[in-house]
Amino acid sequence: MELQGKTLEMVIFKTKTGVSTEAAQIAMRKLNTVLDEFKGYLQRFTAVAEDGEFIDLVFWDNLDYAMQANKAVMKNEEALESFGLIDDQSMQCRHFEIFNSVKASSKV
Repeated sequence: MELQGKTLEMVIFKTKTGVSTEAAQIAMRKLNTVLDEFKGYLQRFTAVAEDGEFIDLVFWDNLDYAMQANKAVMKNEEALESFGLIDDQSMQCRHFEIFNSVKASSKV
C-alpha cells in the first residue's frame, strides 16, 4: 500500500483551566481551514481522551512542509486565537517519518 504522506505531526495538549472540552473542540475545528492553506498538508485527525487531553495528528507530504507551516501558522490570527486555549506547559509536539501504513482487510 502506498503511503499517504511521509510525515506525521503529533501534538498532545491540555486546555487552560476553565476551558470546556466543547469550547476547545470548536477552536480546534476552526484550524481545519487554516491548515488547508498550507502546501503539503494532507489530512488531520483530532481526538480527546476521557481526562480532557487532546491529540492532534496531522499528515504532511514531508517534514519541510510541516516545519514551514509551523512557522507560518504562528502568524495567523485565527490560529493564534485557537492556540490561546491551550496550556503551553502541557503541549508536546513531535514529527515522525511514516514508514508503514495498512488498512484493515474487509474480512467479515
